[in-house]
Amino acid sequence: MREDSQTQETPRKVKLKGLQKTRIYTEGPGYIFSPAALVVITLIYVVFVASFDKYQVLRLVPLAAYPVFLAASADVRLGAVLRKIAAASPVVLLIAVWNPLFDASRCEILGLSVSCGWLSFASVVFKFALTVSATLLMIAAAGFDKVCGALRALGLPDVLVTQLFLLNRYIRLLIDETHNAVRARLFRGGRITVANAGYICGPLLMRSIDRSRRIRFALACRGYNGSLCPKNKEMLSFCDKLFVIFWMVFFIAVRFQDFICASWRAILRCLG
Repeated sequence: MREDSQTQETPRKVKLKGLQKTRIYTEGPGYIFSPAALVVITLIYVVFVASFDKYQVLRLVPLAAYPVFLAASADVRLGAVLRKIAAASPVVLLIAVWNPLFDASRCEILGLSVSCGWLSFASVVFKFALTVSATLLMIAAAGFDKVCGALRALGLPDVLVTQLFLLNRYIRLLIDETHNAVRARLFRGGRITVANAGYICGPLLMRSIDRSRRIRFALACRGYNGSLCPKNKEMLSFCDKLFVIFWMVFFIAVRFQDFICASWRAILRCLG
């Protein structure tokens, strides 16, 4: 009786999971919506985000509602998503930083004169943040194995699905091997330059080939038939269909209607 009372009195602590702690290899359904529905609506979301003109930055703002919704439904901290985006942002910033130099024209937005180059810079960065965050949150919500199964069910070739599955499974091992090789080189007093980078890349390539051969033999001994991910044959529930239809209508409305400018005009009318 005491043990029962103690278990009843102990409050359950609900912790939000970070992206790096997401259980992507579990077989149990730890998601709210079907992985196929998440994959389809995320692909449509990426297409809609990319369809906006390079100067239409403000019209992209309402589309941030979809990543926020995924983060809330998957119990993922937005801070974890921002850290993942920041890790890959230098490449995008290096590409977009040239836009203000080559596009010196100006345009008017909400009554303010703004440089078109900086608008295109902000558009590239914002589109990158929206698409990458939506993809990461889709994987966090459904799990990478389920996403691969949904891609296979949607018609993606088995070769590509298997490559994605193995890449996600062994990318950490490759990073660890590279880190060990670089650390061993530095501990021996050698500096890593462009001239001697082959002494690290060569052995790393040979070890990768040898490891991949052993993985291939292990899969063949276990009856590997060309596909590692089972095809997801789950039917879409009513909640999944409602989820897809709602976000489709929302994306179409945002694409063909400027809600930010309409809201700004309504505010000015109220104030005037």
